Amino acid sequence: MSSLGYRHERVLRNFSEDEERDLRHVFSTHRGKVFLKKRSDSSALLQYRYVLDIPFDKTLQLWRPEALCAPTHPVISRCCEAITVLETLAPGDLRVSMQLTGKFHFLQSLIEFTPARRLGWTRRHLPGRELRFTLRKDVPNPGEAVFVMLDCSDFGDDSHELGFSRDQGMVFSAASDNSTAVKEVWEMPHVPSWLLTVVLGTAMGALSHALDYTSWFEAMTCEERECLEETTGYLVVSMKKCVRGPPLVPRIVDGEFRWEPQSASDRFNFCNYLRCLLGLCGLEAGVIFDSIDGKR
Repeated sequence: MSSLGYRHERVLRNFSEDEERDLRHVFSTHRGKVFLKKRSDSSALLQYRYVLDIPFDKTLQLWRPEALCAPTHPVISRCCEAITVLETLAPGDLRVSMQLTGKFHFLQSLIEFTPARRLGWTRRHLPGRELRFTLRKDVPNPGEAVFVMLDCSDFGDDSHELGFSRDQGMVFSAASDNSTAVKEVWEMPHVPSWLLTVVLGTAMGALSHALDYTSWFEAMTCEERECLEETTGYLVVSMKKCVRGPPLVPRIVDGEFRWEPQSASDRFNFCNYLRCLLGLCGLEAGVIFDSIDGKR
C-alpha cells in the first residue's frame, strides 16, 4: 500500500468504535461539541460533532471533491483565494492545490497547532497547500459517507515522525429528513488541557461562527445549484450477460481496421476496453474510470 493509501485508511480507522471509546468532552461551540482522546505522549485525536440543517443528499453534493473545486461552491468561494484541480484520479478522488484566504488560513493554522516555521506567510503571500480529496459512500457504516482530506504539501514538517498527521476526515449521516449529522476528526499534537481551551477553543469558536454553511447553502441561486449539479455528474456504464471468453478488441494493423480477441493472459476489463476504443478514435481516454466514490 502506498504512503497516501496508508494515511487514507488511517483516517478511516479514526472513526472506528475502538477510536471513539474514551473520548472526553473538552469544550463546546455554538454549533456543536468537541471531544479529545489521548493516543500517546505526543499525539491526540480530536473530534467535532454538530448537525447541519441541510438534507443528507445535498450535503454529500456539497462535499463531493468535484463540487469543492467549482467556482459557485458556497463554502469554498468564500474561504479560498484559489483552488485548482491538479489531477482527477477517479470520480470522487482528486488531487488539488488550494490557497485559503488570510483569515481562514490563520484559524486553520491555530487549529492544527502549526509550527511557526511552517506558517511562512506574510500579508502579501499566503502559501498554497497540495491536498487530496476523496469521498466514499457506505463508509464507515451503510448509509453513511466519509470525506477525507490528505495534506500532500511538503513543508519539512516533523509531524509524521511524532506519530500524527494533519489529515482530516468528516463522516456524514442523516439526522432527519432535513438535517445531517457531521463528525470531523483529525490528529494533532498532544497539548495541555489549558492550552486546548485557550487556543483551540478560541479558534474553533471563531471558525464555527465564520463558516455559516446553512445560510450560504440557502443563499445559492438556481443557476448556481444547477452549475454545481453539472460539475458533480458522472455517467455509469455497465454490461451484463456477456458471452464467456475474451472480448474482441478493435485494432489497426498495417493501416487496416481489425477485430482481434484480447489475450486471456492480460488483465483486461470493461474500463480498459472503453479506453482502448477511445484511444483508437483519437479521443481522450483518461475520462474513463473503473471506480466512483471508492466503489469499483
